Amino acid sequence: WAQQLLGAIEAESIGKGKLTAFYARQMSNLGDEDITEKLTKIWGKIGETSAETKAAIENLVATYNQAPLWAFSASAGEAHFKTLCASCHVESDLSQRIGPKLEGTGSKGIDYIIENILDPNAVVGKDFQARQILTIDGLIVTGVIIQETDSAVTVRTANATQTIARDDIEKIVISKTSFMPQGLLSTLNDQQQIELLKYLMIK
Repeated sequence: WAQQLLGAIEAESIGKGKLTAFYARQMSNLGDEDITEKLTKIWGKIGETSAETKAAIENLVATYNQAPLWAFSASAGEAHFKTLCASCHVESDLSQRIGPKLEGTGSKGIDYIIENILDPNAVVGKDFQARQILTIDGLIVTGVIIQETDSAVTVRTANATQTIARDDIEKIVISKTSFMPQGLLSTLNDQQQIELLKYLMIK
């Protein structure tokens, strides 16, 4: 199925948007070199998850599954989401956000949600790979390129949209990391983590 889907995307018989991070992770986990090569070319960065992070993911998944969810407030989780996540994962046009929309995330399961939170750099789609733009004045602007012309590049950063003239750009490089920071959940206590995860499961 993986080869068929990638082949259909390459042939443009189906849109690249059909290949979500959920399926990208599944394909990467197959361990097939040909599939991984095509996947990276079509979709974006596919990395390895460390043993330590895998253990942390398994522990948090188990904690969530064992929690009495009726005792945790999804509305409180929404408040945590607005504080930590909403500035990037906004419900708007692609040009206004630097993270993917999260509608339908819950249908992919708690394992998928926790994997993406605890290991945000493992799978990063091309549309959301950050670019670091070095200007001739020595400034570094990090963001997602939302528009390019012969004369300028428009970048969406974490808190603004900025247009930079090409004559002012010395170099553009692809960032090796996701916009989403590692350790995001460390700002929340155990109860708040479950609240946030419960909210994400109903999105």
